[in-house]
Amino acid sequence: MKVLIEFGDSAKKLHLEDNVSIEVCINAISEMFSINAESVKLQIFDAEFNAFCDLEEAIDIKNLSRIKVIDKTATFEDGRSTMEEVHILPAENQKNLRQKNWNASNLSFSVELFSLASREELVDADRNYTSCERLHKASYKLKREIIDIISKELACYSLYPSNDMYKSVAENLIEAFPFLRDPIGDGSSCWIIATKYRMQEVRRKAKVEEVTVNAGRQPKKGQKDIAHKADLRRKGIKKPRKGEINYNPEVPAGETLETLMDHKHQLLNEFKKREPCHNILDQKMDITYALRRQDIVKNPTTFNDFKKHWPMLFSPDMLQKEMMRLVGLDIFQNIRVNLKSNALLEVAMKTLSRGQVSEEDIVRSLPKFF
Repeated sequence: MKVLIEFGDSAKKLHLEDNVSIEVCINAISEMFSINAESVKLQIFDAEFNAFCDLEEAIDIKNLSRIKVIDKTATFEDGRSTMEEVHILPAENQKNLRQKNWNASNLSFSVELFSLASREELVDADRNYTSCERLHKASYKLKREIIDIISKELACYSLYPSNDMYKSVAENLIEAFPFLRDPIGDGSSCWIIATKYRMQEVRRKAKVEEVTVNAGRQPKKGQKDIAHKADLRRKGIKKPRKGEINYNPEVPAGETLETLMDHKHQLLNEFKKREPCHNILDQKMDITYALRRQDIVKNPTTFNDFKKHWPMLFSPDMLQKEMMRLVGLDIFQNIRVNLKSNALLEVAMKTLSRGQVSEEDIVRSLPKFF
């Protein structure tokens, strides 16, 4: 019988005897691709599930079967094993905070990002497009690689991307590879839809606070009468808005909710001193950021209660640093840039009950607006 052996970007035919054992099959494959037989893992394509499954019994090998070879000792350039799942969620740092806000120009497409087979496909498609402007219908493998690259980049900023983010990355893709444009519409709608489905898959697999806060579904309209009271209290999906890059972050590495509460008490005690140490305040505010976001997202309270729990937050310096954590921008710099707005000056003068207001007066008096 004949079987198709797939290993990486290579695919070769292999002739086997009927009722062959898995060990014999592994030895033949290891000789074919010059790899160690002990590090070989085989998967066979199952038509019913439309996916590769681990090959455990030789009886599953039939004529014209597709067998996928995995080398358990192979590694990527960054040292990760091929047997490890390649997570597309943002890499964790000590504070578990994203460090940069969204910029569409950060994602640029080039053929170096793709596998060898996809590179050849892109080069051929570009040649045909240059000669006769023929659009290219991407293969399943190329589509999957493109969507994975896009979703990985989007997840670095948010697991709930906005429509503008989806649109901008799709436009960047079409600009880099114009032959991948959709034949109808604006040329990017299909890529946007595919990326949205991929991000849904990412969120289902993600085990982070940003996603788990939305665990469970809101009851449908016809089921509200019989739904549990806890379900009725759900107010829909909670997701970042207004450019919030650290909407509901994870607890910092090495910390728990109990230790964060201890840090909060230490923070309050330090703040009550006549001359508090600003370095300690900044350090404790950084550590307890996840706890404050939980008070806002998961356990919302009134503004007055929140102000009592976190009185040190409502000062110009602390507000500036908190906005840096939340959106990654210097809000006071934006205020200074927009101070020529008559509406802002009018509100500031009315709030401060003064006729003339300078930039520094507004910046120092920001807590009074709350």
